[in-house]
Amino acid sequence: MEKPYAIVNSSNVVVNVTIWDGNTETWQPDTGETAIDIGDDTGVMIGMTYNSSGTGTVSYTHLTLPTICSV
Repeated sequence: MEKPYAIVNSSNVVVNVTIWDGNTETWQPDTGETAIDIGDDTGVMIGMTYNSSGTGTVSYTHLTLPTICSV
């Protein structure tokens, strides 16, 4: 069964979102990237940071960009 996955780089930034069946014999993320099953969390977007507490709690935060100039 295909499910949504966030593709996360080594800095824990979501670099892509894809639909995948989890079968690593047919496809796997590029070296240095990890596929994270996001289940029903439809709010996950490219540029968010993946946070895992190691206890099963997972969250995503928006990437904070520096202010380049102010008006």
